[in-house]
Amino acid sequence: ALDRAGLRYGPSFQGIDHLWRGDGAAIAQLRDPADLIAGADRNGYLVHPALLDSCLQALSGALDPADPADPRTTTYLPVGVGRFTVLAERAVPRWALAVCGAPDPAEHEISGGRVVLFDAAGDRVGEIGGMTLRRLELPGAQDPVSESLLAVGWEAAADDPDRKHPAADAGAGWWLLFADLGGVCHELRSMLADGGGAGVTVTAGERYRRLDQDHYEIDPSRMEDVAALLAELRQTRPAPCAGVVHAWSLDAELAEDGEPGPPAASPDHACVSVLHLVQALARAGWNATPRLVLVTRGVHRVGAEEAPPAVAQSAMWGLARVLAMEHGELRPAIVDLDPDLGGEEARCLFDELLRADRDEQLVLRGGQRYVPRLGPWNPPEPADGAWARRPLDAGAGGNHRILAVRPGSLDSLTPVLWQRARPGPGQVEIEIAAAGLNFSDVLKAMDVYPGLPPGVVALGAECAGRVVAVGEGVDGHPVGEAVLAVAPSSMAGFATTSAQLVAPKPRALSVEQAAGTPIAFLTAVYGLEHLAHLATGETVLIHSATGGVGLAALQVARRNGAEVFATAGTEEKRELLRRLGVRHVMDSRSLRFADEVRDLTAGRGVDVVLNSLSGEALTRSLSLLAPNGRFVEIGKQDIHRNSHLGMELFKHNRSLFAVDLEHSIADRPDLIAGLLREVVRGFDTGDFTALPVTSFPYSAAAEAFGQLARARHTGKIVLRAERPAAVAVPPGGHPVRAEATYLITGGLGALGRETARYLVDQGARHLALLGRHGPPADAGAVLDELRSLGAEIRVHRADVSRFDDVTRVLADIDASMPPLAGVIHAAGVLDDGLLLELDQERFRGVTAPKVAGAWHLHRATMGRDLDFMVLFSSAAALLGSPSQGNYAAANAFLDSLAVYRRWLGLPGLSINWGPWSEIGLAARPDRGGALSAFGIASVRPDAGIAALDRLLPTSTAQACVLPLDREKLRVAAESGLLPRLLTSLRDRPDTRSAEGRQRSTDIRRKLLAVEPGRRRTAMLTQHCTATVARVLKLDESRVDPTTPLANMGFDSLMSLELRKRLETSLDVELLATVVWRFPTIEVLVPFLAERMGIALAADPAAGSAPAGGDSPPDADRERPAEDGAADLGRLSASELESLLVAKMTQMSERGLG
Repeated sequence: ALDRAGLRYGPSFQGIDHLWRGDGAAIAQLRDPADLIAGADRNGYLVHPALLDSCLQALSGALDPADPADPRTTTYLPVGVGRFTVLAERAVPRWALAVCGAPDPAEHEISGGRVVLFDAAGDRVGEIGGMTLRRLELPGAQDPVSESLLAVGWEAAADDPDRKHPAADAGAGWWLLFADLGGVCHELRSMLADGGGAGVTVTAGERYRRLDQDHYEIDPSRMEDVAALLAELRQTRPAPCAGVVHAWSLDAELAEDGEPGPPAASPDHACVSVLHLVQALARAGWNATPRLVLVTRGVHRVGAEEAPPAVAQSAMWGLARVLAMEHGELRPAIVDLDPDLGGEEARCLFDELLRADRDEQLVLRGGQRYVPRLGPWNPPEPADGAWARRPLDAGAGGNHRILAVRPGSLDSLTPVLWQRARPGPGQVEIEIAAAGLNFSDVLKAMDVYPGLPPGVVALGAECAGRVVAVGEGVDGHPVGEAVLAVAPSSMAGFATTSAQLVAPKPRALSVEQAAGTPIAFLTAVYGLEHLAHLATGETVLIHSATGGVGLAALQVARRNGAEVFATAGTEEKRELLRRLGVRHVMDSRSLRFADEVRDLTAGRGVDVVLNSLSGEALTRSLSLLAPNGRFVEIGKQDIHRNSHLGMELFKHNRSLFAVDLEHSIADRPDLIAGLLREVVRGFDTGDFTALPVTSFPYSAAAEAFGQLARARHTGKIVLRAERPAAVAVPPGGHPVRAEATYLITGGLGALGRETARYLVDQGARHLALLGRHGPPADAGAVLDELRSLGAEIRVHRADVSRFDDVTRVLADIDASMPPLAGVIHAAGVLDDGLLLELDQERFRGVTAPKVAGAWHLHRATMGRDLDFMVLFSSAAALLGSPSQGNYAAANAFLDSLAVYRRWLGLPGLSINWGPWSEIGLAARPDRGGALSAFGIASVRPDAGIAALDRLLPTSTAQACVLPLDREKLRVAAESGLLPRLLTSLRDRPDTRSAEGRQRSTDIRRKLLAVEPGRRRTAMLTQHCTATVARVLKLDESRVDPTTPLANMGFDSLMSLELRKRLETSLDVELLATVVWRFPTIEVLVPFLAERMGIALAADPAAGSAPAGGDSPPDADRERPAEDGAADLGRLSASELESLLVAKMTQMSERGLG
């Protein structure tokens, strides 16, 4: 794990001989110091740094990793020490006991580590305690799933504008043209003839025959016909064949409303004919091997191209990529013509045949030439209006929330599919009967709530209903209890909240009245009693007193014996206040209330103000406070606008309280829980009575929100929960649901079963697994496990390559299962063989379940409302894979079909899987090995499922899952084995910004402009000094290149920043421990120069790279200088001291304070 993390220790630091691991502990037997350290260097230390480092390495063995295969979760380094005790004058530890807690993947640090040191006799000689370890950030480390997700893009091909097309080139030999029915090759033949060349055309027919001197007909399915053709041409045409153009793919077609067309137009017809052609060319015995050019039209979509992809021609691209790997002698290329060119197609193809700079894979669009490139996959942005609708699960598991799916528009309030949250410790899940509506909900729906970022947010903060589940440690709320609660996101079918914030529903209250109680009464009790301490005989001004909070505040004031002054916005509401016994009633929409209060109080003012007004009305209200008065602000506008108040308003002990109940609920739940109990007691004692309630069903949420926004109500507005027939599905929301059926072809295989388990984990409860045979022996346990989780599993024996079998299975689903909502096409077989070894039967035996199966599923589900159709493709379709021409061709068809379905507005996703480990067709040792040689690591089942989970909710049509081994990529590239698509990924040039690359170019240019020697060394030293000064925020003059960085105050985070800055500015990759290994600028500079491939010394023998080297060495080549720096035998005494100071400072920087 340490080596994978980049901690490549030199010989002197490889001090652990044996390691025994236990639960949170490890025992390390250390090597004899004599084997590690030179004799003179063993003296003078209480504990030698090399031995101490080895003892600390034992901590890695004590960790219990969450994922042993992932070095990001297993590599931690000490960053703090609480104590370091040495019990001997000079300790020579030979054993180390390391104890450490298990890492939490969600946390970056582990506390409480301890290492006890023992000598050879077993006596304790020291202890390092109170250690803090921090997860090591690897260079470039990212989410491994994100790292493995790639996508194919198209970029303009390099072109030479001065290149000429001399017509004489056309006369260099004759061309063999497998002619399409549309006439492209016939026009090409005429162009060749005009240039002094010749062309022989071959068309598809029923048998081999010569129609005239330059025109033949063959049966594409007969290898013998192709062989006979080449044999005759060799006899009749002594001139060399310049090239072969195969354009039969242009005639391929697929029918949406029936079986594929005649054999000559079937998708694999052209591929089989190319297979026969390659075999015949290899055996023809021609002196000069002709070039082979394959032609398609409109297979790929480039940029914003609107035309649909030519699915029927797409398999040829997979075959072409394998052909390029197996038969380089043919110099094969594939060209995708522009479907919009019309009569210019032949001219463009003619130009390509004569080019000197030939690309293996080329797309022609709009007069431009494009080549494919692999790059990081980025999830597409959801399209506007992409909220789909679907039926809500009729079972108990379905949940929904009321959300404004277009923030800013109340008309967009709609029920949205949501997951129920199982209650955790101390939590309660409530089935909502009614939810209170507050003005904050209106502001959130309108996307103007102060302090919240724009976008869709959860609505609802209070509710009433019944308890349906409780978490661990909850005793006071039995399942079935009728309750009222403070609950976030409670405008829903179900809500989960803290048990502290739940109370039994007072018997006198209906569910609607109970739902409107918590927020209003909590605000009034918190503001008037807890903060303002409203007392008997005092006066209180309550603004907007006919709203929920205002009416609750009247009851709170009454029970405290206070005299009330109140405002309201209409005469109707003011009359209501008078009927409720309020003597002093004023208009809240006029500033005259301030003068009226002064008149009524003889100029004294009031003791307490409960304010919800803003602007000048707020200031006037504040001026009404009597000495020792308390102003309780429950509005938000002036606070978030940072409105200013004169401090003189607070003379004579006047005070202001700002109430933000939402934050108090989150930050002080114990306080809110106590206040909620007080509110419920108020109802039990009769102090409080129900507020007037106006209720609306969830389906009328827009009307309810609008009424509250226009302030046309009194009391509370409440929404009654109801189960909607259909719910909206958020863009990118997970598409799996319980009330639907999902079909998995190849569902009885290992990969199909893993996919089935994933769907059940996501909530699917009805699966149809399709296979040609019955369940294998190892499938029974998995199927039983899924059924035990409540899933209905139906097994269908059928051949997906037969259309009748597919329609029969779908009819069975329709008759006995919920509606089909998703299809995962995982069926497939392998029959590997080089192109020279395959025949028509072996080729079609592999393509049938993939190609015919996918097309049958597409046709049979055209009229259904599917949430997804996922096609399991292979990386072989993109990269090529020797001996898998049939498999690559079949999967290239899947890739194109997914794009075609997206063009039709249907769901479609093709995933180009790398070889899976443990399961899948490539898990056997003889399967998928070709891809691993190119640096594609195996896809672990858990990582593959995580990638599927990430891709499924998106509108992506095609993505690749390719875990990469960078070292193997490099080796493959050096050996010429790397597929063209992977070359752009081998060194990850995209990981550094353009700005960083420009800086590194400038520094390199300046260094190379100076002769090797002191001036060049000084220039690089000055750059490093400036970088260190920038990290330390010091003047450059205060940084001494000979002083250990640790002595300057460097801690772990500064070391990380320095490494990142040097990587960017010098365009090099550095190990995470570079600052520890090279503790001063003076010793760091030669190492950086070597990494840049720039010599510092004038004499190459001095140990630097050759002078004038202006290309950096490969990042992953051997690093003798680095290992040498780690070897204590090569360090001077001062360097050893610097290394020890750096190491000890790193250990103690956080623990000795």
